[in-house]
Amino acid sequence: MAPFIENTGIPKISGFGTLKEDLPSIFHISNENLAKLLKETYDHDAPLTIEITNAVLCAKPAITSSFAVINADDFYGRTAFEALSKAMDNFDENSNATLITYSLNKTLSKNGTVTRGLCRVENEMLKGIYEAYKIKTGDDGVIYESLDDTVRALDSETPVSMNMWAFSKGTVSHMLDYLKDFLIKLSPDDNRSECVLPIMVDALMTSGILNVSALPTIEKWFGITYREDLEEARAKIEERHLEGEYPDTLF
Repeated sequence: MAPFIENTGIPKISGFGTLKEDLPSIFHISNENLAKLLKETYDHDAPLTIEITNAVLCAKPAITSSFAVINADDFYGRTAFEALSKAMDNFDENSNATLITYSLNKTLSKNGTVTRGLCRVENEMLKGIYEAYKIKTGDDGVIYESLDDTVRALDSETPVSMNMWAFSKGTVSHMLDYLKDFLIKLSPDDNRSECVLPIMVDALMTSGILNVSALPTIEKWFGITYREDLEEARAKIEERHLEGEYPDTLF
């Protein structure tokens, strides 16, 4: 397993060093850097907003080994990070990736509907992701997805993606190639389309470029989807501090 930062329990990812030492410099890599990179490499202008794929490629100059991708406003749980770190130790340089999956019933908000990537998993390998919208628990305790005028029940144990990924270093070049094709297909006045990471992963899997393992976690996700989620999130983090699962401060 990757070494952990002393007294924090946070993995020290090879190529990034510790969070304290190296990440602040990565924050200075901006959309403008990515736009310049795309212009020099593909002679193509990039829109300013292209979702999580943008964030990954903005960090390209700092990526020297396998790397992880998460949402900043989600709380994934300690054991999920441990599993992701262990998986990264077994990557090759070219075409490996891992997704940590959560049970659908452990990723919902009490304060409104959510969007989740429902995963098709076979023999611990990710085979596809379906984006489901307006998911919530009904008064009967059943989890439903609403799409237009159609409502369907979902299995509460369905594995879902919460955007907790790990990729081998070689994946970055494939991401750039995918983004190039994505930009070429945009109309000149389209500056709102998003190059969504799960859709990109699905395309790379379909083309045989990427092999993605899917590792289930027993952790219960929480995050801030709605303003009303904030106080509950604070209380859960405080609870974990009191239990000793996390220190009061990470640095």
